[in-house]
Formats: sequence, structure tokens, C-alpha cells
Amino acid sequence: MSGLFFQNQSPIIRGAPNRADIACFVGFVGRRNTAIPTEIERWLSDQGWTALPYKRIGPALLTANELKFPIKFASKLLQSRSPSSIDLLSKHLGDFVSRLTPGLLVPRLLEGHETALPSPEALRRSLASGVNEAIETENLYTAERFAGIELNAAAQALIERAPQGEELIALNRLLLEQAYPDEIGKSRSASIGDLLDLPVPIDNWETFDYLFAWDERQTDGINDHLCPTYIGAAVRSFFAQGGRKCYVVRVGDPLPLTANRETRINRIGKLLPGFPHRFTPSPIDRRSWHGIGHLFGLPDISFLCLPDLPDLISVEREQVELPRYATPPEEQFVECSEDETLPAPEDRAARMFRAPRCDEQGYSDWARAWWLTANVIARYRREVQAIAAVPIPQRGTSGEENLLDFLMHGDDGSAGPLANSPLNQVGGIASAFVQLVYPWVRTDSATNLPEGIESPDAILAGLLAQSALARGAFRSAAGSRFAGVSDLYPHLRRDQMLTPPRADETKSHLRRNLLERVSLLGPTPRGLRLLSDVTTSLDESYRPASVNRLVSVIVRAARRIGEEIIFEASGERLWFQIRQSLNNLLAGLLQAGALRGATSAEAFQVRCDRSTMSQSDIDNGRVIVLVQFAAAAPIEQITVVLAMDEGGQVSLLAPELAGLNGVAA
Repeated sequence: MSGLFFQNQSPIIRGAPNRADIACFVGFVGRRNTAIPTEIERWLSDQGWTALPYKRIGPALLTANELKFPIKFASKLLQSRSPSSIDLLSKHLGDFVSRLTPGLLVPRLLEGHETALPSPEALRRSLASGVNEAIETENLYTAERFAGIELNAAAQALIERAPQGEELIALNRLLLEQAYPDEIGKSRSASIGDLLDLPVPIDNWETFDYLFAWDERQTDGINDHLCPTYIGAAVRSFFAQGGRKCYVVRVGDPLPLTANRETRINRIGKLLPGFPHRFTPSPIDRRSWHGIGHLFGLPDISFLCLPDLPDLISVEREQVELPRYATPPEEQFVECSEDETLPAPEDRAARMFRAPRCDEQGYSDWARAWWLTANVIARYRREVQAIAAVPIPQRGTSGEENLLDFLMHGDDGSAGPLANSPLNQVGGIASAFVQLVYPWVRTDSATNLPEGIESPDAILAGLLAQSALARGAFRSAAGSRFAGVSDLYPHLRRDQMLTPPRADETKSHLRRNLLERVSLLGPTPRGLRLLSDVTTSLDESYRPASVNRLVSVIVRAARRIGEEIIFEASGERLWFQIRQSLNNLLAGLLQAGALRGATSAEAFQVRCDRSTMSQSDIDNGRVIVLVQFAAAAPIEQITVVLAMDEGGQVSLLAPELAGLNGVAA
């Protein structure tokens, strides 16, 4: 041994139980060809994700590099599209590729026009995306498609077992390798290095940028144009607003911008397994944790964001007219300067496409996705707040003029998602665990996204995280300033924010304006600010989001206490210990201003004794604690009504407090 070396290794930041500042982002992003940092690999190992039985060892999907001859493979798919072709398998795969990247398989490809051919790398990526869509969607085997193709014993054995899930993907990949031996290379097993469907702790933007190819999403799949992913812009904005830590769950590579709606809708199941009917992951079966199912294994997160969801449910993508610039002046002689290495020009092709727009069907799919999410959170993870960006309404729909009416009633006048709770109606999202945010924003990280705008969910999550760290999770963030936000889209008029929904058939407790049902961003005399910090709850007590975050802090602390005493014998000694721990927590919250009351007796009460438990509870090891507290009502807006007479005299008519809704001045 030539020497002894010591290396400092920064550990993964662990979230304190009384904080509410950690977010979880679930979405589609590529993986860079980089090594996993030691601290992240150690964390994944400690959580059991690197060894059986929970190691992700399913077969890897087709990668671009495994396509050995992309032009030859594309030619086969194109030739099979003629009416006289008998190559049913290639015709079927060609349909998937064409739906994902319209225009890729064009007749000029066979004619050998070099100007019509995409680059080999762009062609590989597009073909791999289309084939993977087929591999994951259905069983490719039929006797007609594979007539004349000799299959090995392994493939035949899998066919007889009628496989599902990862086993079906393995069969499809094996079938394609044998059908196209010259074009498709042998499959490799997925490894931990892919970071696929794993919760990856991220402490800063540089780590995310190092691990994930967030800026390598294809535009049309034909050219080499790339653009950022929505989850990439979201994570960057989260840290820009002051967030300190998040988890990223990569559920797959992003689709091209031009992928059709049917293909995009099919991808929602990767975010929410079981969509649209039910949620399949189980809190007690770790092997079922996919997509947002990883919530069950992340006890320290407070916010959940799905930045790709509006893009998945949007209408077909439209192109937009780019602004025309004035003709540049004639060239003039200038003195030579020293040689400088200029950066490569930014790829802004994505700005030619319109940002995601949503029609009635899209809003229905969007609401159903958050309905499933709200149900999971309400049942198992009550400390988590789902932050959902409201999609931009399609032009010509009723939501464009009056978004609140549309969310309350829908285009056909039926009850909309904001009119019902998740427990009362499929698609209802009126819940203390759901916080909507609108409108969309222009930021530095959104420059190369369609129309140069991104969803505001991560902006709000970062702002709430920063506010929790600086002032406490129980304080309203309304009135806070955003970092790096230059503009909003669309611009909301004052009447659109303050007008209640139409009165007919609207219950009195639902007659709240958009500012009181959605966390809105908007202009103020001091610049762009968060105008309201509210949940979608129908209960006035839980409408202020700060109150729900306060409850989450108490629930998380109580859960931590329960984990520490789980093996203690139930009795007076244990009950006293629980009361003392919770009393100390609530006393600290009272001192910090989170509770209302001059004394502890006025602000809160903790009971854990025989009055809260029956003898049956005690005999069966159940400990029941009753916690009552009075949350400090956040007064964020004071409206002063002034009157001016003909002589110019100004008088005060009446002040109004509008604080219970978490609305900023």
C-alpha cells in the first residue's frame, strides 16, 4: 500500500420532522452517461433499492445505441406501410413510430434523398421511442405477425405463460431481437445506474444537471432539435426559489414534443400506476412502488409535483408564428479583437410550438389524475400537499374567459372538479391536500420551452419551502416575491380573479372567487407576487394552506413519536410520555405564533388517557391521542373602503378583513 488517503463525503441532507420544505417531482427525463455520486448510491443502498428483493432488475427497454442500422430498420418499417406488404409486424411497429413522430417515415426515405434524412442519432432516438412504446403497450405476439420467424425456446415458453408487466416487456424485446437480428442488438438488464423508477435525493441543481439529461427532449423526432423537459425546468425553478432538497423519480424518457395525444395519455399510467380507474401501489408491498407510489417510502416530503401532467393531457400540439425581426444593418469594418471561444447557439426550435392547451376532455383526465392522488394522500400520507398547475384553457373554450366557472361546472353545466371532494365524486379535487396554482410563468429556465413558459407548480413549491425554512410552515406565503419570474401567462383581469361563480345552482359555501380557490400569481405595486395561498378544500377551516401545513407538521411529529415508542408497553407511563412530547411541540408552536391563545390552555389541549381509549383499545395495543388546537388565523389582506365627495374630501367608510382566505394585499 503506497499510502492512506481520507476523502470527505457530504451526506444526504435529512429533513427535520418539524419542517415542511422537501418536494418530490415525478416525471419523464433522460439519464446522462455519468456515474452515480457515492452519497446517493449509499443512500439507495441503505433504503434497500440496490439488492434483492427490491432491486429494479427488469429488462431494459431499447436504447438508441442498440439500433445497429437505423436507416435499414426505418426502410423496413416504411416498406411495410404499402398496401401490398405482408410484413405485418413491421407495419404494426411503423404505426407506433408514426404516432410518436409524425413525418418520420416518409416516402423520400426510400428514394435516397439525403436532404430528407434525419441524422443517424436523431433517427435512432425516434425509432427507439416508437418501438419502446409498442414494447410497453401490448403483447406483440400473434401467429400472423410472426409467421415464418423462428422463435427460440425462451420466447416460446414466455408466450405460453401469457406474461404481464415486466415479463411482458421481456417477451416483446426478445421477439423483436429475433425478428430483426441485424438491426436490434441484444438486450441488457436494467441496472441501478439507470436510476429508473427510483427516488433520487437531490440537494442542489448541479447534482440534478449532472445525473439527468433534462435538456435533451426531442422536438419532432426528425431533426436534431432538442429542448428542455418540463420536470427539468421545474427542479431548476424549485431551487431558484429557495428550495433546499427534493426527490426526483424518473419514470421514463420523455416523448417528443410532437407525440400525439393518445400516446401521451397512455403515459399517465407511469406517473400514477392504475390510472384512470384505481391506484395500484400498496403501502405494504414495496415491490409495487412505482411512480407516485414512492410516496409510501419517503416520510420527509411535504410537496408532490407532476410537472409533465399538463403536457400529457393537452390537445394536439400547434405551431406558432415566430416574431419577425428587423433586417440587420449592413456589415461594417471594425478593429479585430482577440480570438474568443463562442458558446454554441441555443436550440430554440421548441418555441415554434404552442405550450400545452387543455380542452374539456383534457381537464377531465387532469382532474381524474389528481383525484386518484388526493385519495392516496388522504388515506396514507396526510402530511403531503399535492401542488397542481392548472392547465391553460384551449382557445375558444369557456375556461378561457371564466376559469372558475369552468372548474365549478364544466362546459356542460355538470359539477366540476372544484365543486366536489375526492370522496364524493370521481374527478373531484376539492381537498385540503390539493393546492392549485395559476397562471403559468416565464422564467430563465423556460426560455427554450414551447412559448417560453413553464408550469407554476415548482415555483410555488420552492416558495413554500423557502418560507417554511425562514418563517415556519404555518405562516402564509401570500405576498411573497418570486425569483427569476419575468412575466405571467395568461394575464388575468381583476374581474376574472374576484368574480364568484355564477349563482344558479351554486351552493352558498361554494361561492368563492378564483383568488379564494386557487393560489394565484399576479402583479402588485411591488412587482409579481403570490396573491393567495389556499387549498381547494370545501371546509373554510382548511382553506388557508398554512393551516393545513400546520396540521401536517403536528401529524409528522406525532408519527415520529409513535415510531420511537412503538415497542413500549401501553400504560400510564407511556401515555404521560406522549402527552409531554406533544405538549412541548405545541408550546413551541404557540411561542412561534402558529397558535392562537394567551396561554397554553387557551391554545391547545392534549389528552391521552383512559378517556380517549377503551379497555379493548388498551388490550389490543392501540394508543389514541386527542389533540385540539386553535390555529392562528392568517390575516394577509385588509381592504379599506374610501369615499371621495365632490369637493375632493376622502373619508373612511368601512374596513374589511379578508384574512381567513390567505389572500395577500
